[in-house]
Amino acid sequence: MLGVPRFGGAAEEIFDQELERLRHTAPALAEAYEALNAVSDDMAAFASDVVSVAARMVVPRTVFTIMSFEPEYRDVFASYHDVCREFDFDAVRTDEDQSLERIVPRIEAGIRGSAFVIADVSEAGPNVFYELGYAKGLGKDVVLTARQGTPLPFDIGDVPTIFWAYQEELKAGLRKCIAGVASKYGR
Repeated sequence: MLGVPRFGGAAEEIFDQELERLRHTAPALAEAYEALNAVSDDMAAFASDVVSVAARMVVPRTVFTIMSFEPEYRDVFASYHDVCREFDFDAVRTDEDQSLERIVPRIEAGIRGSAFVIADVSEAGPNVFYELGYAKGLGKDVVLTARQGTPLPFDIGDVPTIFWAYQEELKAGLRKCIAGVASKYGR
């Protein structure tokens, strides 16, 4: 990561490639990363900046979403996506990945590689519970959401859940929960 470009050569090329990648995937992180190229007489502050950026780059930025793929839930995913972006995370849905891999290994890899998981159990199909159980088994933080009035099965009835009737209500609840989870990652 620290091929500081002022040294030129391959370090500059690697720095520029990483900066371009971050501009597309994590704009807030790109800005912090770009600051590493600044000339500074305060080596202690520079070292602190380097450690901070390195920590942010090591922590996963993806949030795996577990939910029904029915069209009526597109707004729910859009709310997840919008609020995650506020905290420099990227919410992903397996059905939007154009991979040729089998779906279950992609789901498992997506959950394993995510910072945390958001699951909507409004339409709690078997796949939702499989993915939710897998995430919990891995020790992932899970933010649970459900449409207002959704009855929760016994085994998740005691899990704190954001019940929503409209998207602004969902977003407000997500902001509170994700702020807590994000603080673990220095965001």
